[in-house]
Amino acid sequence: MRQVELNQQNLLAYRQRWTAVAAVEAAERQASSVAERWQQLNALYWMALNLNILPQNQDIVLEDGWQRWQALYALEQAKNK
Repeated sequence: MRQVELNQQNLLAYRQRWTAVAAVEAAERQASSVAERWQQLNALYWMALNLNILPQNQDIVLEDGWQRWQALYALEQAKNK
């Protein structure tokens, strides 16, 4: 790994690159469909479940969230037909 001199120009370029990355990520999030978000959330949930990092008393909250996502997913599916 090469070392870069810390000066105002390099720091400004670094900041601009990460600002551009943040803009692209924001655009990707905005463009993603409910189905894609559902898949991402579902993957995170199952990963957390398999790693045993979910709180033990989350059944009620998870069920409520599950029902909300099912309703949103159904709306998205109806819209895409």
